Amino acid sequence: MTLGARARVYAAPSGISRIGFIERVTADTLFLRACRGCKAEALPRDAVQHVDLSIGRGGYPLRGVALGTLAGTAFGVFVIGRCDTRDDGLWVGCGYDHFMGGLAGAVAGMFIGGVLGRWWPKERWRPARLPWPVTLSGGLTTVAADKHFSDATSSQW
Repeated sequence: MTLGARARVYAAPSGISRIGFIERVTADTLFLRACRGCKAEALPRDAVQHVDLSIGRGGYPLRGVALGTLAGTAFGVFVIGRCDTRDDGLWVGCGYDHFMGGLAGAVAGMFIGGVLGRWWPKERWRPARLPWPVTLSGGLTTVAADKHFSDATSSQW
């Protein structure tokens, strides 16, 4: 864990997450700064339940393409491909209109969903192991990892 890293900290008793930059970690307190000019908030070691580190902001273009294609197809079939004739054969009457409407909607939805998925930012997080400094007899300081935190390397979906 790096000082100055953007972190999401869950603290008791409320369990509500706090997001900020890790300023320092002492033997019994984690100091989290919400913004560059803000005062650091002191979170006691016993209150800290879980820490996640930010791995950056990014979009989800593939998820956007998939959802956009599905939504566009449904829109195309039911809105663009709508017709008033009663002959509902596959290639005769409304069937062809539904097919072409669904195809047009799928292509448009794929494009729109991909763009929205790419540019809709969402911060991604990974669980972190929080090292707590421990002062041993004689003044020697070492780092002990807290058992409450996992050290998974990534939590990307």
